[in-house]
Amino acid sequence: MAIDIARRTGCTVYSVDSSRFAVDQARERAAARGLSKKATFLNQRSESLDFPSGFFDLVYTVKTLHETRAIEILREVHRVLRCRGKVVILDWVEGKMAWTRERYFSTGDLEEMVKETGFRLSGLEVLDDVMLLTTEK
Repeated sequence: MAIDIARRTGCTVYSVDSSRFAVDQARERAAARGLSKKATFLNQRSESLDFPSGFFDLVYTVKTLHETRAIEILREVHRVLRCRGKVVILDWVEGKMAWTRERYFSTGDLEEMVKETGFRLSGLEVLDDVMLLTTEK
């Protein structure tokens, strides 16, 4: 996704993953497309990002929060996001994936966490088995 965003917008994009393998694969794909200078991939934990406060204009997370300590990640996102910055969250919806054992959030749970960490909810949409939230700092 980061490679596509960099290619389509020309923006500098940073992608963080706790899996070194995933980071290495993404770096190879970016290099093959000539986007190594626009798409940077880092092996970091989302709960403690190595970026200064207010660094990002936009942060997005895709199907990640349900696997992690979501409240800690949202606090860290709040820290690295500039004032009036935007956050886009795409994650699974509770009850839609009954065949799995993973923990998923209800829309209310995620909405509450977003507000608790200092964000203002600007949009919430359920798309089949995922929810899309947009927030602003």
